[in-house]
Amino acid sequence: MSIQLIIAVEANKESKSDYRYIDPFIKRYFKIGTNKISYVYMGSKRNYSDKGIKNQITSLINSYRKTGESHVIYCFDTDDFSVSPEHQANDEKIKKDLVHNSDIVWFNRDIEEVFINSRLENAEKKSKSIDFLAKGLIKSVSYQLFTYEDDFVGKRRSNLGVVISKYLEKSSE
Repeated sequence: MSIQLIIAVEANKESKSDYRYIDPFIKRYFKIGTNKISYVYMGSKRNYSDKGIKNQITSLINSYRKTGESHVIYCFDTDDFSVSPEHQANDEKIKKDLVHNSDIVWFNRDIEEVFINSRLENAEKKSKSIDFLAKGLIKSVSYQLFTYEDDFVGKRRSNLGVVISKYLEKSSE
């Protein structure tokens, strides 16, 4: 039986910048087969509990129910705690709110820093992600960056590989 991974990302639907990093990562490092990957664009980290976002997720789950089971994965940047300690408090709240019914992927400090080793202004994120995808730069990204289970420690790391491997078989690349 197939599964559906519903990946909720911080980026908005217009930008789709997070998708352009995560999707090539999954396709490079995992066997998708007949499984389905669906994306929900939250538009902001704080929208994870928004009724509209929850409705989109529920709709995806219901439409896949006859095919197989669905698993929800929320993807968040940890942001920089040294700039604003409230970021850590917000992340702890998210973790507490979502711990029972979904998985959480963290990018420390943000998705661009993990994938392209660069901190970007919001205005740059869409164009840089388009370049990343178009140039096939996923080939230069080490899988090791995505194998950390401690979500708030260190820079340029994530648990994306750990979470996805719970549901999909790792490919031989």
